[in-house]
Amino acid sequence: MTTDKQSESKKDVTYGTGIGLAIGVGAGVALGLMIDNLALGIALGAAFGLIFGIAIPSARKSKSTSS
Repeated sequence: MTTDKQSESKKDVTYGTGIGLAIGVGAGVALGLMIDNLALGIALGAAFGLIFGIAIPSARKSKSTSS
């Protein structure tokens, strides 16, 4: 039973990371075009996307366990 919960938790983080990365890179391209530095925009977008992609599922998980 614990392995089911562990695999489900890992799957949530993995999906969150992928979604965060995709959205972050998209936003980074737009930012890079606005500041006329595409490489910097993509790098910043990917970094913030990964950070938020990991943080949001973790926050949801801790909120659901505390309720």
